[in-house]
Amino acid sequence: IKNNPGFNDDKYIVKNLSDDVLFSNVIAVGQDVRVLGGFGTEPTVNVEFYREKKYVAIPPYLGSSVNATNIPDSVFSYTFGDKLHLLEPGLYAFGSTVKNEKFGIVATGNTSYPSVTKVADMLEPMKLLCTEREFAVMDTSNALKPSIDAFWLGLSKSEKNAKEQIRVFYSRVALANMLFPSSVEGWKTDRGMIYIMLGPPTVVNITPNSEEWIYGNGEQGMMFTFENNSEIRNDFSLLRSNAYQSLWQQVTATWRSGKIFTVSKLNDE
Repeated sequence: IKNNPGFNDDKYIVKNLSDDVLFSNVIAVGQDVRVLGGFGTEPTVNVEFYREKKYVAIPPYLGSSVNATNIPDSVFSYTFGDKLHLLEPGLYAFGSTVKNEKFGIVATGNTSYPSVTKVADMLEPMKLLCTEREFAVMDTSNALKPSIDAFWLGLSKSEKNAKEQIRVFYSRVALANMLFPSSVEGWKTDRGMIYIMLGPPTVVNITPNSEEWIYGNGEQGMMFTFENNSEIRNDFSLLRSNAYQSLWQQVTATWRSGKIFTVSKLNDE
């Protein structure tokens, strides 16, 4: 899957205060950076801040509840090259370029991003698998790690299988974070959701504004189409359809039976 960071395409460069280039638009809250604007940009731009919203896992067969007309929580002016200190999680969208596209920096509370190494960061992605009640029990637990371990062990009834599920699940989360960051962390995107739950696709067809992911072969195959209709680069949304319902039920049932869903399981059906 080809992934060109948006700030390269739009001639934006993000550096830390040691002058190292950061090859990701996702940085930890509290990290100081400098943004450099290239040819075709004004020396000072407006930055729109969109506060981080609570993540809701919406299956691909349901319509997205995302409002297309987002209103920024605040707007401030930034001069390229100045120190930028991001205090709050969310999207910081810089002014339009000559192509009317924006570059966004996402501030995350996950200090180990794109990996998931802290127990506190393990819970949120589990919304892809667990019910609201299961999530609430873990979220309000005074002992988060034992609560998370109990969930995974409860799926497989085997410590060995539970460890393998955890390893694969969070490896996919980390890969989604590396490949698909846009206006949110990579795992929270539509492409991230599909990648985590189904694994890598069999075939990927790419155009400048769309991607087709094909899983399996022949009549057993399934295609997901993503389109970029956003001002934020690399921000692709799934064309949702109720045709995915049967497949999604199969995928979630596989994970919740203590197994890992792969393309081979799709081809075996």
